[in-house]
Amino acid sequence: MSRLIEWQTRGDYSHAAIFDDDTNTLYESWQSDGVHKKPNWSAHDDPTVDFFKFAHTRAEAKIIRGFLEAQLGKKYDWLGVLRFVSRTQLRPDAKEKWFCSELVTAALASANIFLFKNTTPCEVSPDLIKRSAILSKYPSSLL
Repeated sequence: MSRLIEWQTRGDYSHAAIFDDDTNTLYESWQSDGVHKKPNWSAHDDPTVDFFKFAHTRAEAKIIRGFLEAQLGKKYDWLGVLRFVSRTQLRPDAKEKWFCSELVTAALASANIFLFKNTTPCEVSPDLIKRSAILSKYPSSLL
């Protein structure tokens, strides 16, 4: 599925997650187990993984963390992912399921941090995230 997402979105990325520096916790929605958290980012310690950062306050981080904690246990949104493959429209309704980049985009939006103007979370693919003007690539030498 990851390769299909990369091919259809014509991109380099097939996954997105949020790492919370304050708690050393990685939040993500993964195909096999939906929204979950891991005690650190080292589960993704892989040369094909890139990290991006964005400016935020401690208050915004707390809002984002609260949003992500409230999503834990929700299932993976397979229909949302199929939208990228089939190019069909989905309604951005209240979410009970999430795909990875949609979760990241919605979490940031919960703190009024918007990756893109006039774009709903369900429209954001993993590869599109890297194009956001508010993100900068985290130098791998600092990891």
